[in-house]
Amino acid sequence: MARYTGIGWGVIPVVAAALSLLVSCNKLADATDSSKTKILASFRQQGIYERNNIPEDTNPNSIKGYYDIIGGAYRYITNENRDGRADAQEISAGDSVSFYFDARIFVSSYDNSKTYFTNSYSRIKYLGNNNPEFDASGWSSDSLRIKVGSDPEILKSVQNVLPGCRVGDEVRIYLPPNVAYGSKSNGVVPGKSTLIFELTSLRMLDYELDEAAKASRTAITDYLTANGIFRRYNVPEGTPEASIAGYYDIVGGAYRWITNESRADRADLPAIRAGNDISFYFDSRIFTGNFDNAATWSTNIADRIDYLAVNNPGIDTSGWSTAPLKIRVGSDTRILNSVQNALASCRPGDIVRIFLPPDLAYGNKQTGLVPAKSTLAYELTNIEITE
Repeated sequence: MARYTGIGWGVIPVVAAALSLLVSCNKLADATDSSKTKILASFRQQGIYERNNIPEDTNPNSIKGYYDIIGGAYRYITNENRDGRADAQEISAGDSVSFYFDARIFVSSYDNSKTYFTNSYSRIKYLGNNNPEFDASGWSSDSLRIKVGSDPEILKSVQNVLPGCRVGDEVRIYLPPNVAYGSKSNGVVPGKSTLIFELTSLRMLDYELDEAAKASRTAITDYLTANGIFRRYNVPEGTPEASIAGYYDIVGGAYRWITNESRADRADLPAIRAGNDISFYFDSRIFTGNFDNAATWSTNIADRIDYLAVNNPGIDTSGWSTAPLKIRVGSDTRILNSVQNALASCRPGDIVRIFLPPDLAYGNKQTGLVPAKSTLAYELTNIEITE
């Protein structure tokens, strides 16, 4: 007798699940095909062509740039034609890098795409000013630091396009849904969404220096917050007004606190700009968590020099000048660029404390009395515009 080989009732749910999965996969495939069509249409409108695959009849004058397809992602380096790019360091898998990003949900072009997450301070501020329902509480505006290819904080498809990029590149990465979040929604990102990541300020990091810089930034913000100094436009909701003693800004990664910013006549004074000739006194210290007990390693303040001569005879202050330091902002080789950059928009008479994580100071190198990986704090006083 032939054995009965029909399908039992228990198999039906399995078959139904398989069919559902097949339908879901087909829908994702359809969404991915549609996404690719929209991405390519957007590129054509901008004059962006696939590298090494330009139609023969294309007018050379219409070519504005090139894109590459890497692992299903579309990479467009917007400043690829800049001078000096060929000499910039090339990024490889496993390198430690940092960058700022603006992650958007793609509609039909970059400009009409909606930001759903960013660490760009200017973008956060823009969104907050133009979208009253926008909530960026908890969003960091520090650069994202990753090890390329193995970091869990950002999509693998984003990391996979970074090898071959160079320091200073500005990179737009278009992700069809099959290399983004697929059919599943992720936070405010609907399922089957096409994403764009724009990466800026791309640079290489030394891993040990990067870890020291992270710890430094935490120590700086802890010190400032403990003294009632909050980041401008980013005061935690519910903070009592009476507990706010002042504000700090992050300028090019440096932390700037103008300690006498609230004085009455300040708004009437001219703002300092790059190229201005200025003079000031300074006290440069090695910051370890508190400005007041930080060790001075260089200064031109006579009282401070006398104090060091009495209390720290191990420091040789002979030859230290007590004249005000005169510089042209942005182009003086005697003081760190990160200090000069932080002077932008300061005003005569400001008392400015500038805190520099080690990656913006002397990095891994010992410099004179300053150990490697040190956090520095500068206090600038008697600032005048001399031109």
